[in-house]
Amino acid sequence: GTDYDYLAAAGNGVAEVVTALAPLMDASAAICTEDDLKVTCTAETAGTPFTYDANVVDITAPVISSLSFTPSTGTAKIGDVITLNISSDQIGYAEDAITVNGEAVSGFTDNLDNTYSVTYTVLAGDDNQSAGIVPASVVLDDGDGNSNSAYTTVTANTLAIDANAPTLVSAETTSTTTIDLTFSEDLNGATVTNADFAVPGFTLGTDAFEVSAGVVRLTVTTPFATSDTPDVDYTGSVTDLAGNPAANFLVFSPDDGLAPVLAEVTPVPTPDNDDTPSYTFSSGEAGDITVGGDCSLGSLSAIAGPNSITFNAIADGVHSNCTVTVTDSSTNASL
Repeated sequence: GTDYDYLAAAGNGVAEVVTALAPLMDASAAICTEDDLKVTCTAETAGTPFTYDANVVDITAPVISSLSFTPSTGTAKIGDVITLNISSDQIGYAEDAITVNGEAVSGFTDNLDNTYSVTYTVLAGDDNQSAGIVPASVVLDDGDGNSNSAYTTVTANTLAIDANAPTLVSAETTSTTTIDLTFSEDLNGATVTNADFAVPGFTLGTDAFEVSAGVVRLTVTTPFATSDTPDVDYTGSVTDLAGNPAANFLVFSPDDGLAPVLAEVTPVPTPDNDDTPSYTFSSGEAGDITVGGDCSLGSLSAIAGPNSITFNAIADGVHSNCTVTVTDSSTNASL
């Protein structure tokens, strides 16, 4: 017999094609076989052609069976590339709408084995994702107007994303020789050294280290006053746990985290018959004076250095609970 080939549309089988072409075939043409998308029918009478002007319509959408990531473990940082692997029911599809981590992808590739791949590059400011929950969404197009519903099931994995570099959030003096720097996230402590930092006017002593998650402590060799807030510079290579480097900063002034230090200069004489006794103390910095216990005082401010105050009239008797406190402009109260 004579063979005539008809290229069926995606998703059609022998039954669909034969049914569509039956009215156009010679009555004796009944031998048809399928080979992938091609249906071959052989006429029983030699020289009897098939003549037709009809099309078989493809109404079958692409079928996706799985999605997976490469790599599938670890934490991807800014600039890292993640490959999304797509398994489907056949070759020849095109990208319709594909995202990873809610972001656009690139490099759509038909691997010609019913699989496809795309790549996603982590950019600064993209969403961070905990291990195993990086989202993906895939819609493919078969070229005949059919697209699948978004497929979002990703094979189990432990991949995470850290798309944000650490930044300095705050700094504070914590003693007259230490300054603590608080970053936006936990750091890789092994990347923290004195070489990354400078405190102009001071020499760094003990090597910088991460005292708690995201908090770096700097130590200077010469004490500064409790009211001082020495500037801090950073031009180093400190990174977060994913390897994202912290942004450099210069001339960052820490907050005053130190309370004024008081010392008694002249105590109230005891015993004494003065019901408005005087008291002299020194303060390490200026601030507002408050008194407590049996003693009282009008509104007064302390200076850095010696301060003499006179208590309000107090009743006869023993008074052992009077206190003096100086609160500086950063609301640090002396102990």
